[in-house]
Amino acid sequence: MKRLSDKDLSQLFANAQVLGEHKRGPKILLTPEGDILKVFYRRGGLSSDKLFPYAKRFIRHSQQLHRSGIETVDITDSYYCPHNKAYILRYPKLPGDDVRSLVKQQPELLADVARFVAKLHEKGIFFRAIHLGNLLYHEGKFALLDITDLSIQRRPLSHWRRVRNLKHLLFYRGDKEYFKAFGIKRFLEIYFEKTSLDTKQRSKLVDAITP
Repeated sequence: MKRLSDKDLSQLFANAQVLGEHKRGPKILLTPEGDILKVFYRRGGLSSDKLFPYAKRFIRHSQQLHRSGIETVDITDSYYCPHNKAYILRYPKLPGDDVRSLVKQQPELLADVARFVAKLHEKGIFFRAIHLGNLLYHEGKFALLDITDLSIQRRPLSHWRRVRNLKHLLFYRGDKEYFKAFGIKRFLEIYFEKTSLDTKQRSKLVDAITP
């Protein structure tokens, strides 16, 4: 990880378009070359960020997802600016559109989302920040964005983790109307087709998610 001075940081951000702001400065920037600069500001007080910085988690998760065959960002450079207490990650902007913007015109895309989520769960991937805005779709493939809060285990997800993850996805504010129109039970039926769950486990999961 390269260390940057204030001057170096200013040069890195020069001519970049700010896409997202943090109270301490730019959070997401797009460079003239088409790369994304994602900024992580160190947190004060008691925080797990002190033990394992979020930027380093992001890097590790990117590597783990690629090894698991899941599309996500590919980090090309990483920096740390001590004065600003900020980590900066650089990666090429992924092609495609977020699923939230696509389902308005392509509601049947949610069937593919169901299959993709099942794939994640069977691979033991617990993507806590899952919602349609954090899924990118391009040429028939999905990619994960904002992968800071994620864990990967060697076995398929447990019942509890599946329920928690699916509830977060299906009832996320701004997305739940799309799933309601598509049919939550229909979504789950498609999801089950790509899982190793038996009939009893499927029934238990449906009961835990649907009213």
